[in-house]
Amino acid sequence: MKRMMILSVVAIAALVACKPDPAKAVKIVDKGVGTPAPQAALPPWQDSNCNLAPEPAGGKSTFVAKGPCSFTHTGTAKCRSLTDDSYALFLRNASGEATVAVYINTEQYKGAGNYTNAQITMTYQNGTNFYYWSSDSVHVTIPQGEGSVILPENKLEAEPPNSGTEVISGTLVCDKTKGATIIDVPRK
Repeated sequence: MKRMMILSVVAIAALVACKPDPAKAVKIVDKGVGTPAPQAALPPWQDSNCNLAPEPAGGKSTFVAKGPCSFTHTGTAKCRSLTDDSYALFLRNASGEATVAVYINTEQYKGAGNYTNAQITMTYQNGTNFYYWSSDSVHVTIPQGEGSVILPENKLEAEPPNSGTEVISGTLVCDKTKGATIIDVPRK
């Protein structure tokens, strides 16, 4: 009986081994290297996108953006220096749930002085519609005490798929309130 079982197992194994390899039926098709995934089309830019909610009176910043998303900002910015970077950012409410944000990262920060390698990104986001302008070689001055960031006129180029150039300038006064965060922007 054992002999019959062994012969049956060997016969079944031989039958299975004789079937064609299913991997031979697979064909590899070259789809091209680096073919980007299609992007969802953004709706056309509207100048009214940057009609921002009013700021509280008495702000000391003088930030100005001129271009597709033109606005002024007189409120404070959240500022912080960590190791060799200094950051400044602010967020503004636009129509509905939309927001405009400006983020500045001064690379190789070593204290008060002039820097030519700051990175700035300005964004407009409304749901999944996201437009932004940026530059990796912005000139900034950070005065003693890190109480502000001074921006001579700089150009931020649009990132695809949107277009246009933003020209920014002015001074951002830092909010030194302990525990203040950028996300504490109340909606009206």
